[in-house]
Amino acid sequence: MVLVMLAVAAGGLVRALGQPAVYVSRSEILLPPLGVDSKGKALRNTTTEVHIVRSTEVLSVAGQDVTPPISAAKLRPHIGVKSVSTDLVEVRASAGSPGRATKLADAVAKQYVAFSNGVTSDQTDATAAALKTRAADLEKQGPDLDAQINSNVAQLATMDPKSPEALRLSALIDGLRASSVDVARQLLSINAQISDARLTTALGRNGTRVLESATKPGSPASPRPVRDALAAAFLGLLAGAILALALDGRDRRLRTRDQIAEAAAAPVLASLEIPRRTGVSDYAALLGDWEPEVRHGLALRQMLAAVGTAGGDPVSNVVVVTLAGDSAGPPVACQLAAFSAMMGDTTTLVVAAQHASTDQLRTAFTNINSGGTPARPNLYLTDGPVRDANGLGPDLTITVMVAEGRDVEVPQWTEPTSVLLAVSCGFVTADDLASVAVSFLDAGYPLLGVVVANPDPSDSSTGRHMPAWPAASRSPEKPRQARRKVSSRDR
Repeated sequence: MVLVMLAVAAGGLVRALGQPAVYVSRSEILLPPLGVDSKGKALRNTTTEVHIVRSTEVLSVAGQDVTPPISAAKLRPHIGVKSVSTDLVEVRASAGSPGRATKLADAVAKQYVAFSNGVTSDQTDATAAALKTRAADLEKQGPDLDAQINSNVAQLATMDPKSPEALRLSALIDGLRASSVDVARQLLSINAQISDARLTTALGRNGTRVLESATKPGSPASPRPVRDALAAAFLGLLAGAILALALDGRDRRLRTRDQIAEAAAAPVLASLEIPRRTGVSDYAALLGDWEPEVRHGLALRQMLAAVGTAGGDPVSNVVVVTLAGDSAGPPVACQLAAFSAMMGDTTTLVVAAQHASTDQLRTAFTNINSGGTPARPNLYLTDGPVRDANGLGPDLTITVMVAEGRDVEVPQWTEPTSVLLAVSCGFVTADDLASVAVSFLDAGYPLLGVVVANPDPSDSSTGRHMPAWPAASRSPEKPRQARRKVSSRDR
């Protein structure tokens, strides 16, 4: 996860540093106040205003007001418009320099104001002209009706009021008078509308205005290396987590003591912390100067006590099996041998066969033995079994054996032997571990137990729920007389 996060963060940082600087300037436009309809909805559609600002008609003129000029098609990607409220529109212009961004934002804002006010004025002027034409027609109709009324009234005065002609003329005069009143009423209404149109024109010419002119930005809006690197790191962390979960789901390696014990069909006798580095000097220090902590000493005591006897004889040969490529086995054998020597037992540490996993340990053997003195009292380092003139061996022989592949060729030992498997947490799969256990079982040496090196701190299992094999140790058909001293471990 960390590696992916760092890689993506580095990529984001490199990408940010490789991009040209972009500056953004903002200008705000105030729209004239409008009322609301019966449902309380604003009469102005701000979405329309946003489209008008980015229209070709506005941008083409605004692009010609800056130096060097820019076409509407090239200017449009650099212009952003946002409706802040029903009465406020924000224009954002981006450019490669602060001055250029400021000029573009101001030019677009000013051109939109001119366009908006000009459209409003044109509309109200056209309405006012139509109303004036209608008013002129009504003004002509009024005197004509008055003249007709006066002429008919004079004619009616010469007639018999009760005659049919007088009654018809009287009705006509009443109709003309009603028409005259209606014309006067229409004229008053049209004059009022003309006054409103003139007021709207005056307001429209100054209604839309630039509320806040653009100012030069002090720092570029992009790239921002720190922000981009942090954003990339967050994305990398998510990608790393997904990758880690995917790999963990496909990883079949055993990480808990219970899993290891179940696969090996043998209990976990101890869990030890071993050095992460296993060079020649590390082995020399482990064999010569290492002293266990109290908890490690207790675990090693339990391991030696679990070795037990085979066929009534005390076990004198403990084989510590390590898997090829796993650095756990040799250090575990070294710790066990050093602790056995500290307990007073004459102990010999033997490397069974030459293998790349034990090359550093063999070199440490050679360097220590060339000095002519043991690595520590009671501890001897050899590459094969050791016996004195009487054919007797040491109190305890610890043999390091490397198991490679699934079909392990297991040698036959002449001494009473117990087999321990040393394995690192998260190194081996269940199939591989079971194959090694079966190989030793078929050879007559079932695993006595497992030593887990560097266990996972989050593992709360013990690995001791699996019972050991009924015959955890094996004695030869003709066991030799083992020389054993009574030590505190035996007591």
